[in-house]
Amino acid sequence: MTNGADKIRTSRIVIFGEDVADLSLLRSVLNRVGYKDITGHAKLSDVAGIVADRTADLIVLELPTPEEAGFAALKQMRTNVPRQEWIPVLTISTSADPEIRRRAFAAGTTEFLAKPFEWSEFVLRIRNVLLLQKYNETLRDENRVLEYRVEARTKSLSERTAELEATLQELRGAQKQVLQQERFRAFGEMAGGIAHDFNNVLMCVIGYTEIMLNDRNVLAAGPMVEKFLRTMNTAGNDASKIVGRLRNFYRPREEADIFSSTDLNKLLEDVIPLTQPKWKNQALNGGCVIDIALDLQPLPSVPCNAPEIREIVVNLIFNAVDAMPDGGKITLRTRS
Repeated sequence: MTNGADKIRTSRIVIFGEDVADLSLLRSVLNRVGYKDITGHAKLSDVAGIVADRTADLIVLELPTPEEAGFAALKQMRTNVPRQEWIPVLTISTSADPEIRRRAFAAGTTEFLAKPFEWSEFVLRIRNVLLLQKYNETLRDENRVLEYRVEARTKSLSERTAELEATLQELRGAQKQVLQQERFRAFGEMAGGIAHDFNNVLMCVIGYTEIMLNDRNVLAAGPMVEKFLRTMNTAGNDASKIVGRLRNFYRPREEADIFSSTDLNKLLEDVIPLTQPKWKNQALNGGCVIDIALDLQPLPSVPCNAPEIREIVVNLIFNAVDAMPDGGKITLRTRS
């Protein structure tokens, strides 16, 4: 019997977005985990036709900037559409603003993702929405069959209710079990593909930077060379740790393997060159100036997972930069 994963891989997925590069990346990720029937559209005006023609099992909608056109398209999809023609929608936004999320759900979205997000979460949400859609269709078909049988046998109302409830409970239990199995199946596909390939690339970056850091001839070129190499090496090791955290998806992590004594002030100093392409170079290209300052007090070393703490600070800086389109100043402070 064909399992749930094989069924949803034949689903028709339509992606709407203004950025051609984003459309291509989303299609590539979905193709990698087995989805084949994927199309991309840049015009939101095509949404109504796709819903009316029932030519999609799932719509992935990247909210444009400003978001009003996207909300209007969502409302148009849900207006005067029979329930049997309802199509689930996964909405992707560059904003994590709760108001944007609330308006998206109010307009009719099924799932919501805010950038940046992990690709494993994106794949799982796609899978879960499609599975729920398939099970809803199965439930409708089972209900029709049950109603026919009940009417044919002229059972009493209480007998029909008991049979329907038992069937629904059985289907819900099977749905829960399959969804859990699909979650682990998704991890196997992602870990076996993306994590393996990405880790091979990281090993090249880490290995060559370590070789250059141990080469006196290279270091003799000046302190800036060493600084850049150490920044690249730190970023490569952090990325390798992020890939390694995929194992936490299927088993608890061991504290002895993760926590170590860390100088948080030194960690913040290391984050500045790691994020410089975003807060300095990209900001200058956009016509604004952003400065970063450190206000650090002496701190004792603390046991923590340094790569994860560094990742948190990096994301905070990126969010701060996005919140200052006209430029400004970011200050990193520590207090005991």
